[in-house]
Amino acid sequence: MKDFILIGFYFYLSLIFISIIYGILFFNNIQSIGKIILAYLAVTFASELCSFILSYTIKNSNPPYHIYIPLHYLLISLVYRNFLIRDKVYRLYFYLSLFVFICFSIINSMFFQTFNTLPSNSFLFCSILVLPQILLLFVKLIETPSNTALKKQSIFWFNCGNLLFHSTTFLIWGSFNLLLKNGSVPLFVHVILIVVNIIYYGCLLIALYTERKIIKAPQYILS
Repeated sequence: MKDFILIGFYFYLSLIFISIIYGILFFNNIQSIGKIILAYLAVTFASELCSFILSYTIKNSNPPYHIYIPLHYLLISLVYRNFLIRDKVYRLYFYLSLFVFICFSIINSMFFQTFNTLPSNSFLFCSILVLPQILLLFVKLIETPSNTALKKQSIFWFNCGNLLFHSTTFLIWGSFNLLLKNGSVPLFVHVILIVVNIIYYGCLLIALYTERKIIKAPQYILS
């Protein structure tokens, strides 16, 4: 199982790297959400690379995640903000949730799950805050259909990927927080996370591709 996890991790990192190269090559042809996704991929790759290096140098891969998770939430939410900004309730939710999450992450890293510990509480809370945005966007996509088929819309692939990733993250950290000992995670949880991550970043690569293919992104009239 350890070999599978290692191979899966290398494949997962390679997928992110390929997505970054693709985004850079076609940077001038992608719309604003594609550029945010590209920034998110770059931050993720840097975080995972630092984590991988630290796992060999100091035998602890957890410190980068304390910085990565707030950036993860910010960049993911910025994509949703692009499509939901006209919704007054969402605008309030965006700024309030961002402030609350950053404060929560700082307090969690300082007092509860320090830098040598996996910040599973922050992972869990991040998913709790992202899931309403995912569901709200699905509602808006249904209420304001576009002439462009869903499978050709980058935001659809982005949203599907995040639904899988954050619902899985919520279930895993909600269920297994009590099983964590000294920051270690059971091997089968690693397997689930690797598979979900591969599917998730595959969806983001498709999102970048469809973002490039569509010359003009579909416009939504959000009330």
